[in-house]
Amino acid sequence: MVKFLAPFVLLLSLCAQGADTQPPATNKVPAIVLVGKDTTELETINGYGKQTVSYRFKNTGEAPGEILSFVPSCACISASADKMRLPPQAEAVVTVTLDASMVHGTFKRSVWVVTNDPKKPRTALILKGEARPLFLGRHPVAPAAVHH
Repeated sequence: MVKFLAPFVLLLSLCAQGADTQPPATNKVPAIVLVGKDTTELETINGYGKQTVSYRFKNTGEAPGEILSFVPSCACISASADKMRLPPQAEAVVTVTLDASMVHGTFKRSVWVVTNDPKKPRTALILKGEARPLFLGRHPVAPAAVHH
């Protein structure tokens, strides 16, 4: 019976020895924060072309941070970043682009920036304004009935 248990005892002792050599747990985490306001008022814009707005993010944490993805509120808005990995104290510029041909009248569109920040994994960036159509259509006025 001792010969049968010997491999298990050896395995348990090796596991116990390996547990002591594990690196200590760290409390260092990324903290990716938006520098400035999250909402941009575009006022009145032409209902064609594209509007671009830049936002700055900074990793104020002690561990490397990452921008993981962008989640737009509709197909009319998109985002990209000049870098997706942010070492501690590094900054990234996120560029948000609105396709004005896809919005009409008063609008409010957003894109979520998803990061590996455990305390605030998502930040919404918002564009607001009014899209003016390319042409202001006028309905022809029917001529008044002429009575003879």
